[in-house]
Amino acid sequence: MEAVVENGLKDPAAPNGTAVPLENGAPPAEKKTVRRVGAKPPVEREPYSLWCIGLKNPVRKKLIEVVEWKIFEAFILLAICGTCLCLAVFQPMPNGDTTAINEFL
Repeated sequence: MEAVVENGLKDPAAPNGTAVPLENGAPPAEKKTVRRVGAKPPVEREPYSLWCIGLKNPVRKKLIEVVEWKIFEAFILLAICGTCLCLAVFQPMPNGDTTAINEFL
């Protein structure tokens, strides 16, 4: 790639074809990490769980991975809805009487 000469300074061409400006011959500054628009910020976690399990503990890493899994979230919501449905169908009876539905639940 050719270098562009501007104001007596030689600017190397970047790999993507755009010129990288140099100030007083200094190398280009490091790029900041840019988050995608709408992306969630990284989750800040406590350094210890239960006062003894650190962030690098393999068990804690695996449990964090499971809890952040979308299918786990769907399972929990399904369990909550199922429990609500069971509570709605249950019919309390006086004197310990019961129905077939209550026996099934």
